Amino acid sequence: MLKYIRSHALVKVFLWVIIIAFVATIFYSWGAGGQVEGANKTIATVNGMKIQVNEFNRAYGNILNFYRDQFHDQFSDEMAAKLNLKENALEALIQNRLILAEAEKMNLLVSNQELVSSISKRPEFQKDSQFSNVLYQNYLNFNRITPREFEESQRKDILRKKLEEVIKASTQISESEIQEAYKKENEKIKFKFIGFSRDFFKPTGLPSDQDLQKYFEAHKNEFEVPEQIQVQYVKLVPAMVMDKIEIYEEDIKDYYNTNEAKFFIKKQYQASHILIKSDAQLPFGEDLSDEEKEKLLDEADAGARGKAEEILKQIRDGADFGEMAKKYSDDPGSGANGGSLGQFSKGMMVPEFEEALDRLSPGELGSPVQTVFGFHIIRLDQVNEERIKPLVEV
Repeated sequence: MLKYIRSHALVKVFLWVIIIAFVATIFYSWGAGGQVEGANKTIATVNGMKIQVNEFNRAYGNILNFYRDQFHDQFSDEMAAKLNLKENALEALIQNRLILAEAEKMNLLVSNQELVSSISKRPEFQKDSQFSNVLYQNYLNFNRITPREFEESQRKDILRKKLEEVIKASTQISESEIQEAYKKENEKIKFKFIGFSRDFFKPTGLPSDQDLQKYFEAHKNEFEVPEQIQVQYVKLVPAMVMDKIEIYEEDIKDYYNTNEAKFFIKKQYQASHILIKSDAQLPFGEDLSDEEKEKLLDEADAGARGKAEEILKQIRDGADFGEMAKKYSDDPGSGANGGSLGQFSKGMMVPEFEEALDRLSPGELGSPVQTVFGFHIIRLDQVNEERIKPLVEV
């Protein structure tokens, strides 16, 4: 392993290659930013590995919902932009690709036994010092992730730790570096000195007037006094003259025309939903093939979709939407409010959700829509198209 790293230059160079590739990929693929359309479109390529829109949307959706849970009504488009959430989601995906690529080059692997051992030892899954499958499933449900997604993330975490240990173990310090460090800590200097008392340089007498005049002539610059002025002034505060300021109509129009972008309002939705999560219970620790796991996940999706369609049928037959949301929705925040999501701007929800909203008219119910969180029964309550506030309103 040490031979491998040395063949690719020093460890510092190895780490800088990762950093440079990481930064270059962000700027090359991200560009001007903004909402990316097309589920199969590639937005970044890392060492030949593609990051597609649907994967980015899932990561970005998870970050958005985390901040919504933290800040509630205080969370806004402006806050999301200031926090650079889209860039953070993409950077996290790129970083994972880079680390996993390096681990693959080094033939680092994580066995199923290692994965099971790591998960079963996590304290949040322990009950009476034993692994609890109930706690494990509750954790997955609470965080809205499937067992497969969680286990894959744990596998990647273990790979990252293995890569870190390899780099640490492969870092060697040369003899010259050791000597240099020792010198800095222990090097001493020998020197000789002579001490004088304070009175040694004390003058024997006072200088004469001639001596003082001579010194003054030779050092006039030392006695220069900066130029000084004397002024009188009156201090005014805005409150004293505010009622005397006249703002003309032309000034208002000029300001409005110059700053029109400040008065742009994004498209606003007011909607309600009922969320039915697709909770696949994959047997923990069993070595299932990808086909078997996919089959279990598909069966869970079909069950959730069927439940959502049955609820939708009851609503269309006369059941109250709000009461059905309180009873069946797996979104505790909106469910308690009859499914209401309040008002939000375009770009705040995951793309599949907003695409469904754009197909509805106010007051209309849509068919179940699947997102990373499950199946949604969506009702569009009101929509305000994007616009620029007119001058009268401003």
